[in-house]
Amino acid sequence: MLKKFILFALGALLLSSTLGIAQVPGGGVGLSGNLTAGDCIKAANIPATIQDSGAPCGSGTGNVTGPASATSGNIATFNGATGKIIQDGGVATGTSGATVPLLNGANTWSGTQSFNSGVLAATSPTVTTSLLANFPILTPGGRLTLTTVTPVMTATVSAATTVYYTPYLNSVVAIYDGTNWNYQSFSEVSQLTTDATKSPAAVAASSVYDVFVWNDAGTIRATRGPAWTNTTTRSAGTALVRVNGVWLNNATITNG
Repeated sequence: MLKKFILFALGALLLSSTLGIAQVPGGGVGLSGNLTAGDCIKAANIPATIQDSGAPCGSGTGNVTGPASATSGNIATFNGATGKIIQDGGVATGTSGATVPLLNGANTWSGTQSFNSGVLAATSPTVTTSLLANFPILTPGGRLTLTTVTPVMTATVSAATTVYYTPYLNSVVAIYDGTNWNYQSFSEVSQLTTDATKSPAAVAASSVYDVFVWNDAGTIRATRGPAWTNTTTRSAGTALVRVNGVWLNNATITNG
């Protein structure tokens, strides 16, 4: 009787091509049918039977293929619509100005969003309230300051005439339009203390104000609301409301 021996790391599997029976000493594992050279074996009836898989190892139909080479650190993207071929996206993670597909408010890919200074900053994506369970509102990334491009002040500023809202944690801010949240990328924005065009009035001495970021017909602004009644009490015009954990003005702000 012709017998073949196949060695495994955990022991020896003794095969009889004539009878189609395999045994592991003390185990009693059966072989269903004959084996083809080069094919993988698979479990046919766990734990007692194995059989030929019918295909060489590693030749499955669901494998993802890619290019012969790629740039280390680049984002991989799909090549074509099969979902099985990837390619070098040509963009390194954190590349300033690079773009990637954007998930819009309809939960579909549309448009692009860009990397700014290593931070993923969207141009103008919308997140509907129905998606908030999976996409929490991003904490506003800027910080108020009296010194330009200095989110954390290290020196006293006296007689300041400009208030700045400058990027700090990131350069993205979420703006609520009454229904949905719109993520906006921004660079530093500022407002003069004397301005009464985009704020109710010029700053009064020893007064407290809230500053709100809003979209003025495509221009991102950070402007004042009305003055508080005193240093500890809000006025009626400064009432706030919390939406999805973010404080918003709850009263219409009239400019000038």
